[in-house]
Amino acid sequence: SKFRSKFQNNKKLKTIRFMTPFEITCLHCKNKIKKGKKINVFKETVLSKTYFGIKILRFYFRCPTCFKGITLKTDPKNFSYLAEINCNKV
Repeated sequence: SKFRSKFQNNKKLKTIRFMTPFEITCLHCKNKIKKGKKINVFKETVLSKTYFGIKILRFYFRCPTCFKGITLKTDPKNFSYLAEINCNKV
């Protein structure tokens, strides 16, 4: 698939098992991904941004229903995550 092959060749990305930190709604199919659902994600360090020396991480994964790419980013300032691309925090 295009999404997997796009990120699989990148050496900076690692595949990890991740639990969703909050309920997420996909903007394409309106599917709700429950808090605590385990999913495989690609983890990337955002090189251009830090918060007082703390690295900011970005997580890429797919919606289980429509298979569109979804992105979350860590928010160390508020001790949380940000819904970044193709999703909303419920």
